[in-house]
Amino acid sequence: WSPRSTTYMDSVWMKRIFLLAVMACYLCFAYFLYHRWLATERAAAGPVPFTALLDSGTGIPDGRISWQTVLTPLWVADGLTVLAHVTLLIVQHTWRSSASSLNAKLEHVSGASRAVLYALFKALLLKRLSPAPPSAHEEILSWWLVFTPIYVAAVLQMILHSCKTLEGGETLFRGRESSRPRRRPGFALTLDDTLAFNISL
Repeated sequence: WSPRSTTYMDSVWMKRIFLLAVMACYLCFAYFLYHRWLATERAAAGPVPFTALLDSGTGIPDGRISWQTVLTPLWVADGLTVLAHVTLLIVQHTWRSSASSLNAKLEHVSGASRAVLYALFKALLLKRLSPAPPSAHEEILSWWLVFTPIYVAAVLQMILHSCKTLEGGETLFRGRESSRPRRRPGFALTLDDTLAFNISL
């Protein structure tokens, strides 16, 4: 037994609980979105295109879940993500090596910052999808402005990834060099970035 092994096991369980909680948030979001789509189809007495789901006009009765309720589980997931990265940043840097510690810190800083930017994106999306009062003369947010936090998150990911140190190529048994080339851990762009670019376009 050692304090280091106990800390490692604690962080493993923290990651598992975090993943289960975030998965539950995404399942709630999917259910709310599906419920809104069904309510839209019932109001239209038949199948509707995806644009009808986004429409917030007065032609459809108030039988649908509000966009704020639909997006709330995603905001909870973003909050859990920030909390998890900050916690792991505090816990893990005490027992990692210096190079790994730098890479881990950059990974956690990137993850927490991206979660904040994604939460901002959902706030702008909510403002874009929410119906404006008849007396209001506010301009509708452009889709480019709505997706700006996601573009910023992608640029931040690339910058922090370029700051990581190279890993790999360690010496193996009897002095043989590892065939694994030295590279920065992680990716310059994530799957979320690729999906967001396609959706925004």
